[in-house]
Amino acid sequence: YKRSIAVSGTHGKTTTTAMLSQILIGSGFDPSAIIGGKLPFIGGNSYVGQSDIIVCEACEYVDTFLELNPFISIILNIDADHLDYFKNLDNIKKSFKKFAELTTGLLVINGDDENTLDAVRDVKLDKITFGFGENCDYRAVNLSADKGVHEQYDLLYKGEKLTSVKLIVPGKHNVYNSLAAAATAHYLGATANEISENLHKHSRRNHRRRRLRASPHGAHSHPQRGYEHGLPQGMGGFPAPHLLAYRDAPRRLCRGSEDPRRRGNLRDPARQRDKYLQHLLA
Repeated sequence: YKRSIAVSGTHGKTTTTAMLSQILIGSGFDPSAIIGGKLPFIGGNSYVGQSDIIVCEACEYVDTFLELNPFISIILNIDADHLDYFKNLDNIKKSFKKFAELTTGLLVINGDDENTLDAVRDVKLDKITFGFGENCDYRAVNLSADKGVHEQYDLLYKGEKLTSVKLIVPGKHNVYNSLAAAATAHYLGATANEISENLHKHSRRNHRRRRLRASPHGAHSHPQRGYEHGLPQGMGGFPAPHLLAYRDAPRRLCRGSEDPRRRGNLRDPARQRDKYLQHLLA
């Protein structure tokens, strides 16, 4: 693939990959895509196109993304994560710098994230920035929330209004994700209307598998990976981890599918768990 696009960053890789894939597919670019979650638009987590474009996630854990040589690299943000491997934030930034140096064409970076700017400061490569600050090439201004949930904003490019965007997915972090997707798609040739229309069509991807842990004191439901380690406050994210707790949770919520004595009475543990949660939270 001549125009390979790698989406990296501590937070938001899957959502941004899905958003960018939706824009490009919906605009007729016919890319291939590999996404870390199911995208309803394509009915799965991968898509095989006929063009020379491929969009994929680039995970930093154990320096996996250093095996890639993308044409375009997106860096959404850099935060202290995977410290079992990296040990500290400085090592994470060094790894992202190496990743940026492997890129052959363009860096699309968060102009509001100091860690990202610091990591790529000395990388000799064309850069496009996105964010809310006046220094960014692609900016979100006039941000508002329709009915307090759906984010909408005006998208500026180099100070001039490009289009208006109305997202179905909520949260300031998703505005950042959409900015990264919009900037990359615009660079590849997507029109303002194509960007706006397809971002509006993008619905929340299916969540990754969730774990449910029970103890005599309650049960906790949280994502296996993703935002469970929290979002930086500057991204206006959600509490972490997402937590549902209740007293006297039956042990079968965790062990029903594993205990042979209970399998006959609990054919669908996830469904039984959800029904129990709904009962308790009603």
